[in-house]
Amino acid sequence: EMLAASGVAAEVDAAAVPVIDGVRDLVAAGMVAGGTQRNHAFVSDVVDWGALPKDEQLLLADAQTSGGLLIAVAAERAGALVNALERRNTMAAAVIGRATTGSAGGITIRP
Repeated sequence: EMLAASGVAAEVDAAAVPVIDGVRDLVAAGMVAGGTQRNHAFVSDVVDWGALPKDEQLLLADAQTSGGLLIAVAAERAGALVNALERRNTMAAAVIGRATTGSAGGITIRP
């Protein structure tokens, strides 16, 4: 929604997204919430998953998080923001992607 409203697309580096230890094992064992399946289906028209395996797609579409927050900042400020968040003992802070030109709201996932 943020991308579409801004008229831009995005690339997301799946490997850069922080994941709680053990969650990949749970997904591999089939422990996937129904809401996650619905999220995945909902975004299927705007997300190019590329070669990302289905388990990793579901991980990125997880509906169970209540603490994840996406912050968009200018590229030249991203490092400083991550450092500031880490100094404040944030559980996880990472640059996971970037806004790009392209179809507004479209997302390309890079493995």
